[in-house]
Amino acid sequence: MLQNEGQIALVTGAGGGIGRAIAKKFAEFGASVIVADLNLAGAEETVTMLADPTGKAKHAALKMDVTSKANVQEGFAWVKENYGRLDLLMNNAGVSTMHHLVDLTEEEWDFNFNVNTKGMFLVTQ
Repeated sequence: MLQNEGQIALVTGAGGGIGRAIAKKFAEFGASVIVADLNLAGAEETVTMLADPTGKAKHAALKMDVTSKANVQEGFAWVKENYGRLDLLMNNAGVSTMHHLVDLTEEEWDFNFNVNTKGMFLVTQ
């Protein structure tokens, strides 16, 4: 039996980069992976890369804006309807404007905070 066989995992920000790598690892360990990302095309591309070593996994792409409470709630309602439960959550969605603090605008601060902090709060809630 694989480490995560039969479990349902949701990874935010999994349309590329680190989130994609995390989703791949969960799939390699036997989990059904829900790839959540604001970029649905990226999420769908990740799903095509996921392994299914058990032959039972049910991977899916889900468009999710982690900064929107309503959108997050809709996403979890979809997960409940389609999977019945969630076993593993990886809050990976994150951004950085890559400016020094003294050069950061208030809008950039709000953007970073909303995705990196509020997003994690809403998804975990």
